[in-house]
Amino acid sequence: MHDINLSLQKTPVLKQSGFTESQAFLESRRCLACPGRYCAASCPIHTPVTEFIAKIREKDYDGALCLIKENNCMPQVTCRVCAQERQCEKNCTRGIKGEPVAIGALERFAVENGVSQKPISLEQSKGRVAILGSGPAGLSCAYSLTIKGYKVDIFEARDYPGGVLAWGIPDFILPKESLDSFLSELDDLGVTIHCGKKISGDQNLHNLFSQGFSAIFVATGSGTEKRLDLPGAESVFTSSEFLETANINPGILQGKFKSIAVIGGGDTAVDAARAALRIGAEKVTLIYRRSRLEMGASRKEIEMAEEEGVDFKFLALPQRILPEGVKCAAMRLTEASFPGGRRNTEAILGEDFVVEAEAVVSALGFAPSEFEGLDVDAKGYLKVGKRFETRIKGVFAGGDAAGSAKSIAAALQSGKLAADCIIDLLKRLSTE
Repeated sequence: MHDINLSLQKTPVLKQSGFTESQAFLESRRCLACPGRYCAASCPIHTPVTEFIAKIREKDYDGALCLIKENNCMPQVTCRVCAQERQCEKNCTRGIKGEPVAIGALERFAVENGVSQKPISLEQSKGRVAILGSGPAGLSCAYSLTIKGYKVDIFEARDYPGGVLAWGIPDFILPKESLDSFLSELDDLGVTIHCGKKISGDQNLHNLFSQGFSAIFVATGSGTEKRLDLPGAESVFTSSEFLETANINPGILQGKFKSIAVIGGGDTAVDAARAALRIGAEKVTLIYRRSRLEMGASRKEIEMAEEEGVDFKFLALPQRILPEGVKCAAMRLTEASFPGGRRNTEAILGEDFVVEAEAVVSALGFAPSEFEGLDVDAKGYLKVGKRFETRIKGVFAGGDAAGSAKSIAAALQSGKLAADCIIDLLKRLSTE
C-alpha cells in the first residue's frame, strides 16, 4: 500500500552485539524493583521497566516484550536509539552508588528474543485521518489511530518514509531493518504512505478536508538545521546533509575525504563523526568549544567514538573555515552564568591553531520545519493547545514541529496522545 521508492521487506531485526541470555539474566537480577519506580516515571512513554525486567529474570521473554509494547509501538527502534542514559537509567537507584541497571540493553534483549502478537487490523470505518510527516510522532499517531479503526494516510515530503529515523540516525546505530519492520507492521494494518508529497499552507489543508479526511495531524519535525556562520563556511556540510547522504547514498561519499572535522557537542555531532570513519576517512576530529563534561552527547556514544578512533579537540572555538581545515581559538573555562548552568568560555590570546580537514561537518542543532498556514511561537514551533489542536478546527500538531518532543520516545508519546485527542474530536463530531 506504499507508493514509495524504497522496498519495504519484512526482515527480522538484526542482532548486533546485544546481551547474551546469561548476561541478560545476570543484569536483570541487579534490578531492585524499587517501590518508587523512578525509572518508569522518567520514561516519556511510561514503559513498565521493573515489570518487564522481572519477566526477563523469569526467562519469559515473550511476556517481557508484550509489557514493553503496551505503551510503545516500536520497541525495535527505541531499544537502539532511546536516550536511556538521560531518562530511565539516569533515575535508576543502582546508579546512586555505581552503574545503573542497563535498561536499554535489556529492552533490546527482549525485542530480539521475545515474540508478541501482532495488533488486530480493525475495519477502518470510523473516519479518515491525514498525517503530514512520517517521523516518530507521525508514525506513532498513525499506529494508534489505525488499531482503533481509523483509516490513515501519511504524506511524507522526502522520497522515503521514517523521517529522522531514516535519514538522521546512522545504520550502525539503527539498522534499516529495525525501521522497515515497523513500517511493514503499518502496511499490514492498512496505513498508506505517500512519499514525495509535501503539503503546507491553508489551501492544501482545506483540500485534504475536501478529499474526505476528517482530521489532520501535522508532524513535520525539526528538519531545518542551523548553519555555521563563519567566513568560508559555504563549503561546510550540515550534519543532516552529511548523515542523509551517508545513510541513503553512502557511495557518494565513500573514500572521498581522508580527513573530516565535525563541529558540535551533541549526539548528532558524535554520530556524524562515527559515520565519517565508516565512509573511509582516515582521520576524524570532533571540535567542541567546551570540555568533555559539558558535552550534550551521551557518555556511551562518546566512549564508542573514542574507541573507534575519533579525535576530540575540546576547548576549541572555530573561527574560520580554511582550504586546509578549521582555524580555531583555544579556550579556557570560566564560571557559569547561573548556579547549575554550563560553564562559559573565553579565548586564550595568541593560542590559535588549525585542525586539518578536507571536509567539515557542522552539527549545531535544529529548528522546526517551516509550515505555512498555521501560527507559530517566537521559536518557530507550531502553536497548539493542551490537546494538540491548532487554530484550524480538525488540524492538530505535535512532535518536534510543536516543540513537544525532546527525544524519540517523547515524539512517540506525543503522537500517541495526539491520536487520543483526534479520536475524541471525531467521536464528538459523529454525534452532532
